[in-house]
Amino acid sequence: MKALIRWLIFLLVGLPFQAVVYLLYPLAWVYWRLFIFKKVDKSNPVHWEPDFEVGRATKLDGALLDNDDDHGALTQYGFISKRGMELLLDNEGNFIRSINADGSLNKKRVSGDCVSCWAFAYVLIPEDQQPKEAAIKAAWNYLKYLGTRSWDEINDGDVSNRCNNFGINWCPDSDILKLGQPAAGPQFYTTSSLLAVAYKQSFAMKVAFWIHWLLMGGWYWAFWPAIYPKDGLWYVRDITMKALWVHREVFGNRWWIRLPMKKINDSIVVRNDLFEAMLGNEPGPMPEVMHAFFSQEKRASSDRKSFADNLRASAYINKAIWTIFKKAKLR
Repeated sequence: MKALIRWLIFLLVGLPFQAVVYLLYPLAWVYWRLFIFKKVDKSNPVHWEPDFEVGRATKLDGALLDNDDDHGALTQYGFISKRGMELLLDNEGNFIRSINADGSLNKKRVSGDCVSCWAFAYVLIPEDQQPKEAAIKAAWNYLKYLGTRSWDEINDGDVSNRCNNFGINWCPDSDILKLGQPAAGPQFYTTSSLLAVAYKQSFAMKVAFWIHWLLMGGWYWAFWPAIYPKDGLWYVRDITMKALWVHREVFGNRWWIRLPMKKINDSIVVRNDLFEAMLGNEPGPMPEVMHAFFSQEKRASSDRKSFADNLRASAYINKAIWTIFKKAKLR
């Protein structure tokens, strides 16, 4: 019933309202470009080699399950395996935040970054080891509910406002009339990244991908993938770039993928080694152990302050970035 309700709202309200978004968004972009955006020369990030002993990350069934992070595969790209990826989905195909120490699943207000980062980690796994069946299951379930479901003190199998990526729809945890926000570039690319990893596995997924690309604006958001306040929403750039890299891995260096990636990278003031690698530019010197959230920091740095905030360290990110750079150079 919840799936049916969300689809009815999408067809009767969410999708028609997207036409309004397409009409008004250019005005918002022009205002942002004239009065908020400021182009400056990029500075270099300040990476820091941690001065504590750090070994290789401990794996459990190919993933860090009971770790300090609750963003699915966000901190695990570069080493998470097929089995680990499968464990980040429930039996129905909903994404989870993490597996708790007692074996229970953390399904609280599951956000879109859990989706995009799962897809990002997916394309970094060797093709013959990718969890293809899990990708199909996740994509079909995501389309069924127009998002991934959450269970917490507010949501009871509902799609959280944090993962409402098909335009205006019913989200019990939303502060605005229990309705999720209209879909813009970041929301589009989140859904599209999941459909992209399932693209090669099913003809139906190919059809679903291109219908979504046409109706929800893949052709449109390429020109203005996102707008940002002067000092904030840095994580949106990171998640959107990771979603776009998924597209580049699946479809190659198409203009509608390359253009938004370049626009996002040009809008930041510090050289982001992950973003540069995605665009085929050689990253700078990086420490062996890096903070897993460095690429969504304002300063794009794996520095002492990052580690002071939390210990989301990884010895695999450096290698993953160089792998991405080599792949980008080949395209």
